[in-house]
Amino acid sequence: MSTPAATPMLPNLAEPGTPRLVSLIVPCRNEQGHIDAFCDAALAQQLPEGWTLELLVADGASDDGTRAALGARAASDARVTVLDNPRRIVSTGLNACLARARGEVVVRMDVHTAFAPDYVAECLAALTRVHADNVGGPLGGAGRGRLGPGHRGGVPVPLGGGWCAVARPDRRHGGHRLPRLLAACHAGARGRL
Repeated sequence: MSTPAATPMLPNLAEPGTPRLVSLIVPCRNEQGHIDAFCDAALAQQLPEGWTLELLVADGASDDGTRAALGARAASDARVTVLDNPRRIVSTGLNACLARARGEVVVRMDVHTAFAPDYVAECLAALTRVHADNVGGPLGGAGRGRLGPGHRGGVPVPLGGGWCAVARPDRRHGGHRLPRLLAACHAGARGRL
């Protein structure tokens, strides 16, 4: 049985001079203490030339002021869309976002995750270099409270399914080595199917 040749994840679909769109998707519920910082970081992502972003947030019937904060953000920034997630679970929130996403690349994000300012740009670059289903960056734990140390220790363990390219931290040079393929990747970015 022969395997079809791999195709680039990001074919040049856009006409020259036409902006390309990346969709950032995130489910949330009762994140009033974190949502503003997350939105600030997501909307400040440094994108490659020619790329724009949209931020889709599926709110799971928050009752702590999260929805009001998101509504204010969407009213002041056309890149933000707030969606309803009445079932209040992550998978239905993600499905709501995916149904509305317009980007040729989708980046899954979480409200409690700190992303580097060039995270999305690095994901886009990796998708053009590596034939992987999903790309993402190194994941480290910053758990707090009684269970924090256990969370920090368990986060970098490569468990899960699917194939993902990740950059390995290179502490000797202060940068990252070339990506390697893992059988796990938290969130990350992928081209549209």
